[in-house]
Amino acid sequence: MPSRQEGFGLVYLEAMNYAKPCIGCWNDGAQDVIVNNETGYLVDKGSYRELFDAITALLEDPAEAREFGINGFERLHDNFTSAHFRNRLREKLAGLM
Repeated sequence: MPSRQEGFGLVYLEAMNYAKPCIGCWNDGAQDVIVNNETGYLVDKGSYRELFDAITALLEDPAEAREFGINGFERLHDNFTSAHFRNRLREKLAGLM
């Protein structure tokens, strides 16, 4: 979901929960979720060539797409569950006291 206005991008986490590889843009929040060449691809905003190449790579290599999807699923459950969010929030709030 390359976007010029997406922030953090919950849609990437939703895709990862279904073990799907992701494609997003550098410098728009996607890089906080997607690990380039591990859970999907990050492309430059406005580079239709890079987007085309990323989509083509995933379609032409189903094994890599599956591997990226599995890696994403693991990343989601290792870093982005509600428990992880709660713990990070508690740490931040404790630092304010």
